[in-house]
Amino acid sequence: MRATGWRGTLPWLGAAAACAAGAALLVASAAAGTDRRAVALGRVASFAPHHDLWVRLLRGGLGRITIPFLLLVAAGALVWLARRRRWREAVVAAGVLVGANGLVEAVKHGLVGIGAPVLSGHMALVVATGFAVVLATTTRWRRRAAVVAAAAVLATGVGVVVAAWHTAAETAGPTLVAVAWVLACRPLLDAPRRSVPREDARPAGVGARS
Repeated sequence: MRATGWRGTLPWLGAAAACAAGAALLVASAAAGTDRRAVALGRVASFAPHHDLWVRLLRGGLGRITIPFLLLVAAGALVWLARRRRWREAVVAAGVLVGANGLVEAVKHGLVGIGAPVLSGHMALVVATGFAVVLATTTRWRRRAAVVAAAAVLATGVGVVVAAWHTAAETAGPTLVAVAWVLACRPLLDAPRRSVPREDARPAGVGARS
């Protein structure tokens, strides 16, 4: 990736700030709208009696399969990056995973001081995992990996809403939190890399046979 200066960093940070502001508004709305939450979830739940089997399968998959699968994929992406000594990408991916999910969990448990909204931990994890996978792929496959990651985010978001686990605000808020982390950390991938001289690069005549 091409190195950029501070002017190249500002657009990423500006987009991250916009996502963070949107996430703050959605999280505040989720924290304050307990009555609206009950009404919204009630409307979704009224859909369940007609599709009870499908909803139970959806909830079972989201509850028992999705989180372990995403954690496994994220760990695999980090190991892949580390084995190829792509340390910068590995550190950035790990930072997004820990930062985004840690912040969402802190808000969920009331450690931020805005109540304890029932945010979707699935969304923060799927966005951060998708970012790690995109970084782990080669340039040739990166665009396709990004499309798959975006589809996974969309499917997960629809799933947690249809399962009547979260409202739209409780789903979109953590998504924007994770996206903000991705955008804020993205410029780190473009920072200049320190060049390390090769061992076989010797001055002319050094080591030559007499």
